[in-house]
Amino acid sequence: MTSLYYAYHPLELLDMVESRFDEKKAIPWMNARWHWSFYFSALYLLFIWWGLRYMKNKKPFNLRRALCMWSTLLATFSVFAIIRISSLAPQMVYLGGWRHAFCDTWAYTGSQRCGIWAFLFPFSKLPELVDTVFIVLRKQKLSFLHVFHHVSVFIYCWYSYAYPISTGVWFGIVNLTVHGIMYTYYAVKASGRYPPRWVAKVITTIQLSQMFVGIFINYIGITSLISGKTCRTSWFDVGLSIFFYVSYAVLFANFFYWAYIHPKPQKKDNFSITTSNGAPLAYQPQTKVVTNGHIPRQTNGTVH
Repeated sequence: MTSLYYAYHPLELLDMVESRFDEKKAIPWMNARWHWSFYFSALYLLFIWWGLRYMKNKKPFNLRRALCMWSTLLATFSVFAIIRISSLAPQMVYLGGWRHAFCDTWAYTGSQRCGIWAFLFPFSKLPELVDTVFIVLRKQKLSFLHVFHHVSVFIYCWYSYAYPISTGVWFGIVNLTVHGIMYTYYAVKASGRYPPRWVAKVITTIQLSQMFVGIFINYIGITSLISGKTCRTSWFDVGLSIFFYVSYAVLFANFFYWAYIHPKPQKKDNFSITTSNGAPLAYQPQTKVVTNGHIPRQTNGTVH
């Protein structure tokens, strides 16, 4: 063990692990098990049903420290994964243009470095379900956006790796980028630091922009299918993906409007909150707008 420690630099060890990844085994493995995502999702929904009832007559937990550590872990994974998985992306665009980059499964089979992170990406959606555990235990009100987004992304990511979809590579790159920013912000908020309110607005704008980028990626897939050019996708995959991205765009636009443009009058309810994407949102007694996941600071009625 000591000789191994001194013989290899940490990055060399990482390269060694990445070089041993075999997508020819990983893809069939996921192909035979991607339906497990439905079972996990059912357990997730069951927990929500049970948890809300369990916490009904109990005081909310604080969990700020745990939430900070959890968000930091998810942010670290997202940032590190995007650095590794996107290493070939500029080269693919430069050599063959956007259509070639979107229609070739290069991250699955073209690079062992990209391959292992493309494999880990759908698995990262499982621990992200824990975001909801914090909401339930902190006795916060769940939004349809939060639950629908978590379940649908989780299932679709497992499916798109089991049946490699070339556009799915870019969905992952965009998602990891957004989540790296998003979870970093949540970690900062949970630590007790309060960025200006406009930061939350910018992050929600980035989340909404992600949906339009996804629609554009699908547009490239559609034009390739219509023209008969080779593209590792299908009409079913494109249709399913567009359905999700349009749904997310509508839900996020609705959230953005009511949170930042025309806030709804607040009910006199100690647990009235607005939830956004992925991570838990704040428990806020009688506040206007919450940014994801954390107890807000108030100054003259404005949440910072």
